[in-house]
Amino acid sequence: MLLLALAGCGGRAPAPASAPASAPAAPPAAPAADGLSLTTRVVRLPGATGVVSLDYLAADRAAGRVWIPAGNTGSVDVLDTRSGALTRIAGFPTAARETRGRARVLGPSSATIGPGVVYIGNRATNEVCVIDAARLQRGACVTLSVAPDGLQYVAATREVWVTAPRDRSIHVLDARTPGRLTPAGRMAVDGEPVGYAVDD
Repeated sequence: MLLLALAGCGGRAPAPASAPASAPAAPPAAPAADGLSLTTRVVRLPGATGVVSLDYLAADRAAGRVWIPAGNTGSVDVLDTRSGALTRIAGFPTAARETRGRARVLGPSSATIGPGVVYIGNRATNEVCVIDAARLQRGACVTLSVAPDGLQYVAATREVWVTAPRDRSIHVLDARTPGRLTPAGRMAVDGEPVGYAVDD
């Protein structure tokens, strides 16, 4: 098992497999309930000069990757868990907004894994965008009426469900056409939905 500790690096390249000398030493591996050991690795995100806004990360166990939407940096960073290599997919728009009485820079904030693609929600533009998982290239986006929060790919229906706490709903996007999302409906809910899990 791998526990990731993410930290800004002021634009320096990330350490590939071990933490830099200035980082605190990782604690010894602790045995987990299933007999596996838990280790930690410091991952320094490129383009970060201070605090990085992180929300929903996604793990693609089959590909050995962790997808890290790094909000205010305007990028999605893809960590190869086997080699430690970090690939930055840049160019996502950001926007300064006031949230709960304080100014924040918003950008890509959520990810979910689909077949051959990864879907990324961007709070700055109200978009959900498609990334080709093999080429690590950004594709088409669909714009919602409100900012997306949590994303889930629903394999049984080939849809992406998007929580939208501001309008108390879950937006449903049709993902049957590879590389393209289209709005397919909206489910009103009581309260403000944020994170959730789908039983396929």
